[in-house]
Amino acid sequence: KPVLSKNAISFLAWGHHYIQEVAQCLARSDLSSYDKFLITEKEFKRARLEDVSVISAKFKTEGFIRKSEMINYIPEGYDSYLFLDSDTVVLGDISLGFEKAKQYGIALSPEPHYCLDRYFNFGKILKKESIKCAGQLQYNTGVIFFRLDQKVKEVFQKWHLFAGKYFPEFNNDQPYFTMALEACSFNPYTLSINYNYRGTG
Repeated sequence: KPVLSKNAISFLAWGHHYIQEVAQCLARSDLSSYDKFLITEKEFKRARLEDVSVISAKFKTEGFIRKSEMINYIPEGYDSYLFLDSDTVVLGDISLGFEKAKQYGIALSPEPHYCLDRYFNFGKILKKESIKCAGQLQYNTGVIFFRLDQKVKEVFQKWHLFAGKYFPEFNNDQPYFTMALEACSFNPYTLSINYNYRGTG
């Protein structure tokens, strides 16, 4: 009999609007086979979400760059994890993402319309860290599959460091994550954009 992997899904949200988005995601997605966690501010620790464990966080940053802090609150003991933005909906089988996270450490989708250094002139931030501007693809941070090991933790720690350091100049969490991958020489598994499809246009 094969041993089933143990995977978990985490959300990070604060304020009634984003917590309501998590509730809508849960209502519209079939995530019943996974343990689920909501990382939120202390005042929302009693958020009523069915079948979700609420983890109280004391964030050090503001806005969406708080996503870079989630590694500090993720409960250990799972084979792999999935972080989901609050406004996502899971429409199908996501097992490949967990499998590739176990295999590679991190699995996520590209942001197909942007390259890293040209993204609103993000190259000026790369240059400050002596990271080459070479048209690298940018990854989307709304859906991140990962496992908890030292190398992955180093990527998340760099993400947090860069986001906190340059927040006044560039207030967007996403390019900092790709920048952290570059700085750590970490090559994640690249999922298709079906894993983070944006229904616009």
